[in-house]
Amino acid sequence: MTEQFEARNARVRQLSDILACAAQLAGPQFSGLGVLVSDEPHKLPLFPLRAIVAMAAEAGAADQLGEVSVVGGPFHDGFHILSASLGVTRLSQYFSPPIVPDLPIDRSKPIGGRYLAALFGSKLPAVLMSAIATPAHGIVIFADGEVIRRRELPC
Repeated sequence: MTEQFEARNARVRQLSDILACAAQLAGPQFSGLGVLVSDEPHKLPLFPLRAIVAMAAEAGAADQLGEVSVVGGPFHDGFHILSASLGVTRLSQYFSPPIVPDLPIDRSKPIGGRYLAALFGSKLPAVLMSAIATPAHGIVIFADGEVIRRRELPC
């Protein structure tokens, strides 16, 4: 049990670092990010926003996410899907999870659709974690309907 907890914490830290690096790489044109961590994306309510999504296989997740998360870029909308090993598997996916009415929601800052989709989506069995990175909220990582990590953006 302790090994599972430590492995999960390491993955959470790694995801946080990937999102922070992506935001820094995007620079002042950073548009924000939404990601889902899942090895079963075929079980998720996803629809591709772009007909063709070419990914540079040799680029790391932070580089890929930083490149697509700039204002006005063709792939900045939607959620991006990462595998359990945190590699990018899909870009720019419309994600429409069911509403979970009884979840506590932190309304200390204004929230939007990306925040709620990540929160609600984290309750789906096929989602290991979900996360957002935005100028307003920083990095917020969710699992099973709860915030498990918050971090300020580096830029």
